[in-house]
Amino acid sequence: MTMSRNEDVCAKCASGRVVVKNLPSSSSSSSPCVVVIVSPSWVSRLAICTIICVLINCLVDCADGKNLSSAQAKAILKALTTRRSDRQPAARKLPGAGDTFFKEVCGRQYFPSSRIVGGNRAEYGEWPWQVSLRQWRTAAFLHKCGAALLNENWAITAAHCVENVPPEDIMLRLGEYDLASEKEPYGYVERRVQIIASHPNFDPRTFEYDLALLRFYEPVQFQPNIIPICLPEDDKNFLGSSGFVTGWGRLYEDGPLPSVMQEVMVPVVNNSDCEVMYRRAGYNEHIPNIFLCAGYAQGGLDSCEGDSGGPLVIQREDSRWLLAGIISWGIGCAEPNQPGVYTRISQFRNWINQIIVF
Repeated sequence: MTMSRNEDVCAKCASGRVVVKNLPSSSSSSSPCVVVIVSPSWVSRLAICTIICVLINCLVDCADGKNLSSAQAKAILKALTTRRSDRQPAARKLPGAGDTFFKEVCGRQYFPSSRIVGGNRAEYGEWPWQVSLRQWRTAAFLHKCGAALLNENWAITAAHCVENVPPEDIMLRLGEYDLASEKEPYGYVERRVQIIASHPNFDPRTFEYDLALLRFYEPVQFQPNIIPICLPEDDKNFLGSSGFVTGWGRLYEDGPLPSVMQEVMVPVVNNSDCEVMYRRAGYNEHIPNIFLCAGYAQGGLDSCEGDSGGPLVIQREDSRWLLAGIISWGIGCAEPNQPGVYTRISQFRNWINQIIVF
């Protein structure tokens, strides 16, 4: 069965998902469109299956939708994306820090760390941007993937973690440390997901463009164990740097899931060298520059199942941390000549920044 572009969009809208992509516009504007498909459960039926372009100047009707004027589209968009923190400034207060914006606190650690290089167990509050992405399984939300906090309204994860998963089946837990204990200095916070914005070019066969942005129904208030991660501001390739990968993934291939957040330090590997390493291991992998490789030729330290979607962070010269990659794929866990492969965030910072302002 063939479908027109509009019918295809309607099908995605009816499934309750949101697609963010660039579409050709009939207007003379050359600006790309960031498209938000509005679910019937969020606004009145007037907006059912109507695409609202955040960068405006292109509205596309769905077959069963209803055309909106530009003014109506902007009004609905404003209602959908108004931040509670804009109405309640206190929601952004960090204890001892006063009113602040996410860019002013991003990448900061508010708990002292006595990190042991090569150690696997993170310390409480050490990685406050780490998120546990949980999916509804029969009777409870269970940990599935990692994610990272970007600001008070958005988190980022791997697209393969949320592929074909409706937003209502996802819960994000922020500020978590020990899944088996609630006796911690600051409690965790949970948020339901309103919007899943997967990269439109995500390919589940190659895992290229393996990114998804998740918008919360309610903004989060920053506190010492809930702090956003900084985004890269340039195209730095991080060669010669080492970063930290964190999460609650398996301790080894087919091994147990830990209750306490784990960390591992891994060096960034040139993509060409990464391909050579995989060939030595018997795999012919193409690793374009939208990916970043990190790991050891001898293996032994790596991310594993359950870590996908989580952050690879690298420390800046000012001691704050930035998001270098999102855990995407690998073959096995910590095997020799098989580094972990991450979506390179510097290649997508414009796409991310266009969206997370809403």
